[in-house]
Amino acid sequence: MPLLVTLNMIPKVAMAPLFIVWLRFGVETNIIITFTICFFPILLNTARGMREVEPDLLDLVRSLHGSKWQLFIKIQLPGALPYIFSGLKVASVLAVAGAIVGEFIQSDRGLGYFMLITQEALNTDAMVMALLLVTLIGVVLYGIIILLERIFVVQDARVE
Repeated sequence: MPLLVTLNMIPKVAMAPLFIVWLRFGVETNIIITFTICFFPILLNTARGMREVEPDLLDLVRSLHGSKWQLFIKIQLPGALPYIFSGLKVASVLAVAGAIVGEFIQSDRGLGYFMLITQEALNTDAMVMALLLVTLIGVVLYGIIILLERIFVVQDARVE
């Protein structure tokens, strides 16, 4: 865990030029930038969720000679789902920001690139519309995660 937290401290935007050098310009680089921004909130929340599972349940499955796979599928994963979805909610907001930052840095298309062009042209109407569209994309993505959470997580276990 200390290694992961240390890796999380590296500014992702500062790593973007390295990704461009290593992977060249393109959508793949933008996906990698967005992934690095979104990965750690999901990972840290998932790790916390796995640690928060009741030890008595784990002991019960072990005493019944349950396999590690059964322990994970039946106890740990369902117990960690509220935390996983909490991390996904944070990551959904960061994903939109990460994609826009990636497009600011290295793209020749997309909303981030469009926002740079409209800024240079001082076209405030287009800039406001692009911001509204980015906001709408973020809200829709967040809503999809909430919908999936309602499907997969028992209501009493949800972290609201």
